[in-house]
Amino acid sequence: MAHTGGMERRKYKIQPAEVWDKVRQDYLAGLGAEEVAAKYDVTAHALRARATRDGWSRYLHAPAEPVDPPPPPPSLFDVSSDDAAGGDPAVLAEAAALASGRAMRAGRLLEARALAGLAATYRKLEARGETAHGAMTVENAPLQLVYDILMNPLAASDRLAIRPGAADTHLALKEAYWTQQQTLGEKNQEFRHAQLHRRAALDRRVAALEDQLKAAGMEPVAETESARRIRTGVDMVIDCCGKVMSAKDWDKTLDGL
Repeated sequence: MAHTGGMERRKYKIQPAEVWDKVRQDYLAGLGAEEVAAKYDVTAHALRARATRDGWSRYLHAPAEPVDPPPPPPSLFDVSSDDAAGGDPAVLAEAAALASGRAMRAGRLLEARALAGLAATYRKLEARGETAHGAMTVENAPLQLVYDILMNPLAASDRLAIRPGAADTHLALKEAYWTQQQTLGEKNQEFRHAQLHRRAALDRRVAALEDQLKAAGMEPVAETESARRIRTGVDMVIDCCGKVMSAKDWDKTLDGL
């Protein structure tokens, strides 16, 4: 065996690719360079050179130590279970608005914006008389409730009254109701005026025709007393069969309503 400078010269040996794959695995697993080199019959110098050339980094491949996740931030959306079960949009809108303010003061800007949007959504639901868990409608409302509302319109109107200066979460709904009532009242008034003017025009036409007949020396057809009473509104024909009732008696039928 030859000697150079008092040191033994190691014979160079080329290892196949599958051997270097095992070298890489053990090296990245944390074994020392000399230990891995001796195990697979390569030099430590060759191992380090290949590691540098191919980018073998123990830091990149070291298994990450488990880290406990940070505790979740405290909930800002404070709604009691009773309120949540009821699904009242007014309660939920108020809770979301308060939570948005708390998030803003805590510096949680994204959460504050999301909660503000949630509050706006609940306000829209509340304005339409809906709830997050299903709205009561005419179809599913208790029949006694529907009866009471229809038979007591004054109480319903009082419930929908707008009281200036008072905080009212149902203001939009009340305004919509009274706007519709005003429109219906105006249309009914227009219809009554139209009927009145039509009746007046017919009366004038009949009077003119009677005057023409008299001027021509002819007498108009005599009007019966019953026809005159109906024409002047003293009596009323109240059904399709011609049943006649005096206007005073008809008014009395309204007393029990």
